[in-house]
Amino acid sequence: MKPAALLLTLVRTAVLVTAVGFGVAHAAEPTVTLASPGHIDASVWVDAAPRDVLAALSDGALLASLAPDVIDAQAQADGACVGLSVTSRGLLSPVTLRTRRCPTASGWQETLVTSGVFERFDTAWTVSPEGTGSRVDYRVAVEVPAWVPMSVLHSRLTASVTATMRAVSAWW
Repeated sequence: MKPAALLLTLVRTAVLVTAVGFGVAHAAEPTVTLASPGHIDASVWVDAAPRDVLAALSDGALLASLAPDVIDAQAQADGACVGLSVTSRGLLSPVTLRTRRCPTASGWQETLVTSGVFERFDTAWTVSPEGTGSRVDYRVAVEVPAWVPMSVLHSRLTASVTATMRAVSAWW
């Protein structure tokens, strides 16, 4: 192959790989960051209007069940809020936590009510318009007893949040 043809082939391949890569990352892959110990921030763009995203994210038990470690998730009405009971795989045995999930102007706020392990478990879902779709942000803040290794907590929490955000992204 002549040098000019080889160069053109390489450029076309690079453009195609870049375009496909950006398309997948922008439309489907969430950004998940360990913001500080026990705090995970996640964000993903979806090709849907904010009102449609808010409607889809309204089922707290369904959202909880998207996490790979969740065994069971149940919701019960609690005024304008919802009480959630979520059982997930713990380090040694299943762990159940109860939270209260309440609507906000742009999503939901969830706070810990009781748990056998977690000292804090707060989440916030926020949906905002962005371009032709919506930006979905998910923030998780947890605190556990000192005997739980932070590296294990961060690894499992990051995997759980990533799986949840990928599942949310796949809805559109």
